[in-house]
Amino acid sequence: MLQLVPCLLISFLLQDSAATGDDDAARVATLLGEAAALEAEDRLQDAEPLLREARDVALEAELATAAVDRALGRVLYAVGDPAEGLALLYQANQEDPEHLEGALHLIDALLSERDFAQSNGEPYSAESSLQQAEQVIAPHVEASPDDRGLKLRQARVLSRTLERKEEAVPLYMQLLRETPDEQPLHQEFVKAVGDAKKFEQALGFYQGLEMDRALGLWYRGEVYVARAHHNFNRYLDDDQALHDYHEAERLILESGRAKSEWFASAGENASYHRAWAGWVLLRGEKWQDAWDHFRSALGRLPGNSSAIEGLNNLGAKFNELGQLDDARELYRQLTYHAPDRADFWNNYGLMCRDTGKYEEAFSAYRRAMKLIPDDPRVINDAALILQYHLFRDIDQAEQWLLQARDLARSNWDLAQDDAVREDQLLVYGDSLVNLWRLFDAQGRMEEASAMRVEMREADPARPELPPLPPAATDEDEGEEEDDGRDPA
Repeated sequence: MLQLVPCLLISFLLQDSAATGDDDAARVATLLGEAAALEAEDRLQDAEPLLREARDVALEAELATAAVDRALGRVLYAVGDPAEGLALLYQANQEDPEHLEGALHLIDALLSERDFAQSNGEPYSAESSLQQAEQVIAPHVEASPDDRGLKLRQARVLSRTLERKEEAVPLYMQLLRETPDEQPLHQEFVKAVGDAKKFEQALGFYQGLEMDRALGLWYRGEVYVARAHHNFNRYLDDDQALHDYHEAERLILESGRAKSEWFASAGENASYHRAWAGWVLLRGEKWQDAWDHFRSALGRLPGNSSAIEGLNNLGAKFNELGQLDDARELYRQLTYHAPDRADFWNNYGLMCRDTGKYEEAFSAYRRAMKLIPDDPRVINDAALILQYHLFRDIDQAEQWLLQARDLARSNWDLAQDDAVREDQLLVYGDSLVNLWRLFDAQGRMEEASAMRVEMREADPARPELPPLPPAATDEDEGEEEDDGRDPA
């Protein structure tokens, strides 16, 4: 954030006061100076009331308010009243259009508005804010072409302008040649390079730029990452993407070795590069290589969400291919890396069940139940392990099946989404089938029949249901009427 220069501002206003004999100007100058001192300490909320008082005094005394409007607008925009802050910054710019510092503050606010609108799916608002920023900056580019702050805002505006993104890249290069060790500027540059797709130009620039070696290695790596993302996300060149992720990892780790205080951060970044490379391999159906990359990424950074989701997708693929032993081992590893993910415990339980590891399956389902105690699918699946495979604690299985039935039925009744309703109906039907068979095995025929009736009412297309008796015809008249009970 650009800061006011209190001594110059106060001096200017006090000169005005001496010339006019107006004590109000001196009061405004004093309030502005106190507010500027608070702003320098990042005490913006304390500065706001002083600036509001200064504005009231200036308005009442019919003094120029541009300086106060600039200061108050900047503070308000920063502390959570962007609408009023932006309006004041606009007003100050209209009152004093040649004031460069005020224009820069207004441009910063407009770019923030543009980015906010863009991220919220409001393209028209985003474009409007960007156009306004272009209008504010244009006269100053001609008047102060060598001003560094102005050049930076110009680069930011260009990098956001669809048809002029490429023009931002050489501007950032000029700025980086002047201050090659300014890390935030490198971050902006790499993003602009990615948006303009000027990867080769940026890599060549970093090769020739005289700068801190570790910093140069780091941001060369970031350019490789940007190119890899571009190629992978647009399905352009997976081989190039894989190469670039690996090259980025090499450069980042070399940067961490060159500067020891960066070593930990370099390792975390390298973990993501490995995970992204794993996704490329996964799409290329190189299952074992992908698995190795994801596991290695988690070794560098145990919470790496990209690697965890990569393994999850690989587990689903193994299941689809019938490689159940691999799927079971993979989900076992996932429960270690993400022990609070109930879906991983549930999938691990399913893979154990399908490979005959019933005790492991039961333990996994119990862990899932602990994490999501009201999920009817998990409850049903835990019960069927007892019912069909371990053949013990059938009373517990019965209670769980009744609980799963009630939860699924309630979810089905309340669901608004068709996909959710269909899923809960399936769980509801599964629990009814399991209860029917449990009661039937125990000779509790009336309760078994009740489950079949309930299932027929809820989902008459269930394949487990016995066929209905044929409908009566005229020839059947005089015969004994059907009592309506299911013949099973």
